[in-house]
Amino acid sequence: MSAQISYKHLSQEECLVTYHAIMKNSDRRWRSSETLANDKDYGGAIREQITCIEELMKACIMSFDAKGFEFRKVDGMDNLLTRSHTFRHFAAFGIFVMNIFNEDLKTLVTNLQRDPKALENFMNDSSKMYSFMKTYIFKKMIKIRQEFLWFKKIESMRQNSSHVDVAEVIITPDDFTEKDYIQVRTRFENVRILAKGLFQSLESIDGHLANHI
Repeated sequence: MSAQISYKHLSQEECLVTYHAIMKNSDRRWRSSETLANDKDYGGAIREQITCIEELMKACIMSFDAKGFEFRKVDGMDNLLTRSHTFRHFAAFGIFVMNIFNEDLKTLVTNLQRDPKALENFMNDSSKMYSFMKTYIFKKMIKIRQEFLWFKKIESMRQNSSHVDVAEVIITPDDFTEKDYIQVRTRFENVRILAKGLFQSLESIDGHLANHI
């Protein structure tokens, strides 16, 4: 692969090779974060986790394009793939939001398995259904807003976990605590699980997926 070739110029086959290379690096960064956390270097661990998730977002594009899509050629996509850390963080937020609803769906399926008639009874009671949906949507909007504000801080965390800086006070990677590390790890682990599940689904499909959509 020529050093002069950009993402948008990759062939479908090269997208697959690139996808595997990115995923290898993403997984390595995650393992590195755990090693650093065990050494109580929580700033370094958070830095590695952020790099892991950024690589994972690039892998998302490559995984689809390896199946015949051409997202890499969309105007502005190079910002996510090569330049903008913030774009990758926003993409991770989108997957995290999907996971919020995915967990609720799993709970619903489990409850229906225990009581198959529950859904029918619920659907037949319009007032109860309306009240539930109104409360559910309200709570989820609050949750999503809270998580959006948290994900907005990732770029600041990325910089502060990498460098010593001065902004009224001295800021160092050592300022990060185990609690900070756990907050990042919990969210990013959910993103990884959902993204990897998507990748596995794509890998099980042969041929050019884009041709069937």
